[in-house]
Amino acid sequence: MHEFDVMMVMFSVIICMILSLNMWVVECIFMALGFIYLFMNFFISFEFMFSGMVYFFDFVSSSLSILSFWVFFLSTISMVKIYKKNTFSYNFLFMNILLLMCLLVSFSASSFLVFYLFFEFSLFPMLVIIMGWGYQPERMQAGMYMFLYTVMASLPLLAVSLGVCSELKILSFNYYVVNLGYFSDFMMMSSLVLFMFAFMVKLPIYFVHLWLPKAHVEAPVSGSMILAGVLLKLGGYGLFRILVMFYKTLTKISWFWVSMGLIGGCLVSVLSLRQVDMKSLIAYSSVAHMSLVLAGFLSLSVVGFKGAMMLMIGHGLCSSGMFFIANLSYEGSGSRLMHLNKGMLNILPSASIFWFVLSMGNMAAPLTINLFSEIMIITCMFGFAKSCLFMMSWMCFFSAGYSLYLYISTNHGMIGLLKSFGSFSLVDLLILFLHIFPLNFMFFIGYFF
Repeated sequence: MHEFDVMMVMFSVIICMILSLNMWVVECIFMALGFIYLFMNFFISFEFMFSGMVYFFDFVSSSLSILSFWVFFLSTISMVKIYKKNTFSYNFLFMNILLLMCLLVSFSASSFLVFYLFFEFSLFPMLVIIMGWGYQPERMQAGMYMFLYTVMASLPLLAVSLGVCSELKILSFNYYVVNLGYFSDFMMMSSLVLFMFAFMVKLPIYFVHLWLPKAHVEAPVSGSMILAGVLLKLGGYGLFRILVMFYKTLTKISWFWVSMGLIGGCLVSVLSLRQVDMKSLIAYSSVAHMSLVLAGFLSLSVVGFKGAMMLMIGHGLCSSGMFFIANLSYEGSGSRLMHLNKGMLNILPSASIFWFVLSMGNMAAPLTINLFSEIMIITCMFGFAKSCLFMMSWMCFFSAGYSLYLYISTNHGMIGLLKSFGSFSLVDLLILFLHIFPLNFMFFIGYFF
């Protein structure tokens, strides 16, 4: 039945494209249908077969797939100006839907090689979006940074995957868990390190994060929303899968990865306070939040896992909304520098309210799902090692610091270059509301996690 439903949705989309309807409408309908379908089956784990391959949706896959549909829907609406100006709008839509398909296959593939192929192929449409619709000539350098970092880190992952597949003659995640015990401790440890490195670059954590701020700064608003909201979650999803596969090996060295993640999070939190570019600050704050996700997963506890999952969902909504409202300020002033975007509170108080709510979400204030997630991660870190509490306190303090710094710098003070800033359109208000509503509404249904 599930396979039939999926095929019917895909068939309907293809028919609409053949009939040459408005591609923007078709894509939005497709994303809405996909979101509704997965949301209705959220509490049901199921499998289906397509083109001879088995795909499955469990709690993790369904959560991230629903987030993907939601963020892609909002990012498509945010780039309506491309459609109005007719600047290769159909090419943009094609890359958008191609990237969404790659992510959905990655989140649902039962075969590790299929996961790897689409994990890597998702880089291509993102690269085209950055280079094709970015704002400045430096986007070429940003694209190359992103390409080299992620591909070079993933080549060992391919080698290990092929080696394991040739040895065990199996491709499924589930069978890996059963059969990996036949390998020696050295092989297990080596494989784990290579797996971890690939996913940490994609996450990313400090020390391998340089590609992320460059990509965010040069990407169009839609690219930044997708990159922060969904694409980084591929690293977290991969960490979860290898957490199950290498559980016994991870119990021996998880302290090292947790320490590296928390130390990196502390360093990048301090760096965030030194940023003068709005998008750069939001990008560095993403690195800090992903460090907490790493610590939550590798605490090897149920509470830590749930906290990391909640933080990934909350961060996907919050960071996507912050990049969108930062782009609105950029369009009004022509600059991303914070000291040139002062005085929003005097010009447009409604925009200041949205800035405030999103900044509170970024610092995990009450009534956001991020508060639940950080409390759960702090709780599991207390049981993991009491020495981690100092670094967690440091990160929480500086998270509040750079979030308030961003809000105060852009909304208070003398009016800068925002004098020509008009009011928000209904589309802008809708996009901001659809970021903020689930971010705060899930606070009341956090027990589902």
